[in-house]
Amino acid sequence: MVFRPGLWYSGLVAGPYFLLLLVLVALSWAGRGVVDLFFFSSSCSVGALTMDNLVEMRLLPESDSGYGGGPFKYSVADDLVMTLDSEASRLYSFSSSRTKLVDAAKADFEGRFSEIFATNAIIAAKGVGDLAGALQTAAGLVRDLISLAREEDRRRRENNEYVREYLDRNGWEQFKDWWTGGEDRPNMEPIDEGFIEN
Repeated sequence: MVFRPGLWYSGLVAGPYFLLLLVLVALSWAGRGVVDLFFFSSSCSVGALTMDNLVEMRLLPESDSGYGGGPFKYSVADDLVMTLDSEASRLYSFSSSRTKLVDAAKADFEGRFSEIFATNAIIAAKGVGDLAGALQTAAGLVRDLISLAREEDRRRRENNEYVREYLDRNGWEQFKDWWTGGEDRPNMEPIDEGFIEN
């Protein structure tokens, strides 16, 4: 059998797959506008290419849609944690210094009044301890909120990077995404409720 390059070449060039490849290469060189016009218009509903409504999300400190309608300020949250911890420590130290004064006062009182005084001192000490504990709990919750906000910002950065890359694809990349289904969007699952950074 004699190899005839002319026939092989003409069969390859005339083949439908080769023509499709040429069209795709030409469209990828032509840029997104042509490809969008012919293949991937917004009315197109094929596979991964329907995600033309992707938007970048502002990070929480820059967002106007936070809780209460304002941005989440890490510095304000950190200041709040520091204030709550400081006040809890102040209450604990106040309670220990007050205990010494109560013990000294008990020696000066006698009878029914000393019993009432002792009972009131116990109630006050418990109240101070409960209040200090509540302040420490609140500080812990704000720390958890800060950790969750940082995780949300990390997820938003990943999303924004994906959106920028997705919207900046050339025609060949758009075709490959259509053909293969594209890569999955990041962070489609909600944040794990058990996630708390220490």
